[in-house]
Amino acid sequence: MAGPGQNGEVDAAASKDQRVFVNHVAIDVSLSEFRIDIGQSGPGESDEDKLYRFVTTPHHFQTIQRKIDRAAGRYLAKFGPISRQGQASGGGDG
Repeated sequence: MAGPGQNGEVDAAASKDQRVFVNHVAIDVSLSEFRIDIGQSGPGESDEDKLYRFVTTPHHFQTIQRKIDRAAGRYLAKFGPISRQGQASGGGDG
């Protein structure tokens, strides 16, 4: 599975076109940072496979959160409500 190198760094040039499916996120906070672990978990699995850890400031986290909220709003406007399985309940582009 693709993930960070030995130093925890990702080669952006090598991975910018690579797509990795994720369905799990865990977020820890402290006064000065947000730690975001993103990974995969499957049916019946108790432990997720952590692929990436992102660390950012509270300010940058808030900026990311606003961008995610706007993207979710565009999705809802285009495809309708999101079902529990992650598939749009309405029509769409497939």
